[in-house]
Amino acid sequence: MQIADKELNRRMKISKAMKGRKRAAEHIAKTVAGNRGKKRTPEQNEANRKRAIEQFSNPEIRDRLRIKAIDQWKDPAKREIMLNKIRENSHKKEIRSKIKATVTALWASPEYRERQSKAHKGMKAWNKGIPMTEQYRKNMMAAVNQPHVLEKKRRKSKALWLNDEYIKKIQKAYHCKPNKPETMVLEILDRIYPGEWKYTGDFSFIINGKSPDFININGQKKIIELFGDYWHRGENEKERADVFKPFGYETLVIWERELKNVDTVINKLERFCKQ
Repeated sequence: MQIADKELNRRMKISKAMKGRKRAAEHIAKTVAGNRGKKRTPEQNEANRKRAIEQFSNPEIRDRLRIKAIDQWKDPAKREIMLNKIRENSHKKEIRSKIKATVTALWASPEYRERQSKAHKGMKAWNKGIPMTEQYRKNMMAAVNQPHVLEKKRRKSKALWLNDEYIKKIQKAYHCKPNKPETMVLEILDRIYPGEWKYTGDFSFIINGKSPDFININGQKKIIELFGDYWHRGENEKERADVFKPFGYETLVIWERELKNVDTVINKLERFCKQ
């Protein structure tokens, strides 16, 4: 028998003998203080990794740990301690950066993505069938509508729309085609200005992270936007025009309700195109 096997057996015997006993608080504090600042060697990390894989491949151990975690979470005192620790760590930049780097590196691995896909195949979402409480809904809406969260989402979205690969993915996923109101506007434009306007609401043309509905292709830097009465309610026409203005484009907004009177729309288009 190898020395390593003897040492392992010795430790297992000690572990069984100590099972159920609790160490004194002074002993725990002394151990923690003695280990503070020490770093494991690569060999120790690899040994720990292999041991963890071996343990978690055992269904009995997994179930025992799962039940233990559930029991701890049900205990209000322990749950509060864990939540406080999570809140404390969630505000530390070094911890957030470390977690982000680790997760990014993991998901960059095709093997890891494949393993995760197989592990979650057939699993149901934890909250499936559980109705959302009104308080949970309020907390969620309050969290996502914080100014700094909205600003972060805006910057991220704008950066994505400047990426050609992202735009191609959106085009492929949505198979965008003119809806009924957009088709009406396109027919009017083709009738009074044949060959001068193109539908670009399919993300085929992006300006400042936005996809205008129609753009002039006859030399004029003009844009026409169709605002749906439902989807664009409350939106400011000037704000949309200001998105394209820095690039030299003039913008005309036509509201869906205006299409009930085609003559009025034609007059509006003619005034805009003759400017």
